[in-house]
Amino acid sequence: MLTLNFNNLIPNPKAEAELKKKIEQYVYIMSIRDPMNKTFQDEFAKFYQLNNSGWKSPSVMRPLFFNVFSAFNEMYGKGYKLSYDMVITMLSRISGMTEKSFSSKILHTFDTDEPIIDSQLIEKIHDESISNFKAKTGYCYSVYTMNLAMVIDLHNCLKQYYGILKSDQSTISYIKEFDNWCNSQGINPSLISETKKIDFWMWL
Repeated sequence: MLTLNFNNLIPNPKAEAELKKKIEQYVYIMSIRDPMNKTFQDEFAKFYQLNNSGWKSPSVMRPLFFNVFSAFNEMYGKGYKLSYDMVITMLSRISGMTEKSFSSKILHTFDTDEPIIDSQLIEKIHDESISNFKAKTGYCYSVYTMNLAMVIDLHNCLKQYYGILKSDQSTISYIKEFDNWCNSQGINPSLISETKKIDFWMWL
């Protein structure tokens, strides 16, 4: 199992400053949480690197992305329970690609206990030995060759894996250190879910 160590996040002052900037940006994005808000769109695009993806076209794809995002926001506001299955199916049909990462980022915006899938996280899982991840979660496919059903399976297993991580003593210690550090930086750690605190480590 992965062992989380807070010191890995801030090995030097430059890394610490960058971490603070990222966390403050994330907290700011989540404080707006309105896909049709121009500031939200710009900050979300920078934070999650939307401008480096297939959604970057300012005239067509980017507005389309946030229109879809807004539709999910409207459903969420009316009390619909959003799921990764629902979000990735719709987003992938529109883009023509398997949108494993941005689907998870949209869903996380509405439910911060939902994990985010990205390349760094996949590398972390692979580096610790995919066989161990399989043993812990039952996930039985390569993380590099996934169709839609496989990605949905991965997301479900990832949620299970995060649950296992959260009960591990090293993660409990990591979260405590994370919270203490946030308090020392004037950041309210209660605005960041345990899942997101683990995500920040996964982004190393």
